[in-house]
Amino acid sequence: MVEVNRTITIKAIVTRRYKEQLLEELRSSIKRIEMEIQQLEFQSKRHLVDMERQTPSNALERKQQIDLEKKKRCEERARLVEKIKSNSHLEIGTEVRAGTLQGMVNVEIGDDWDNLMNVEIVLQDGKVVEIRE
Repeated sequence: MVEVNRTITIKAIVTRRYKEQLLEELRSSIKRIEMEIQQLEFQSKRHLVDMERQTPSNALERKQQIDLEKKKRCEERARLVEKIKSNSHLEIGTEVRAGTLQGMVNVEIGDDWDNLMNVEIVLQDGKVVEIRE
């Protein structure tokens, strides 16, 4: 017998509660990202003034770094806004992929590899309603 790591797919049955929780999580993430963007803008202005006095070349490099971070946050925000839009199209009762996790499984000679590796846990409003192996 050997113990191996496997990926377990987590699925959720869409309910009103699930949609509300997902929407709240997405909105919370967007707020956090918007605060990070504001902080980056503040840092950018503050550092530019300080750096231009000392070494202009460092100021430009630091501004580029901050701009890159700001761009990443803006892209993430846009992705989350799209998820909010797609959330409205989720139909009650359908299954959606909610994530993955890692788990251990014992493997013995003669085991069906596909059955061991293809595992799904189905949740409905935070409760396990089915385990598919």
